[in-house]
Amino acid sequence: MERLATRRDAWEVYERFFSCLHFRTRRGTPEDRRSGLYTRAVAQLTAGLGARLSA
Repeated sequence: MERLATRRDAWEVYERFFSCLHFRTRRGTPEDRRSGLYTRAVAQLTAGLGARLSA
């Protein structure tokens, strides 16, 4: 069971990291300036990564 939890944790960090990279490329676009969607997503993903990696 511990091995599965380790794999899940690694996948979560991987997914958040690459999603954050993608959303960072979308900041400042017309859609982001209108909705703030990507800026908020980057903030949320970065905070989640920081919390996950410091745990």
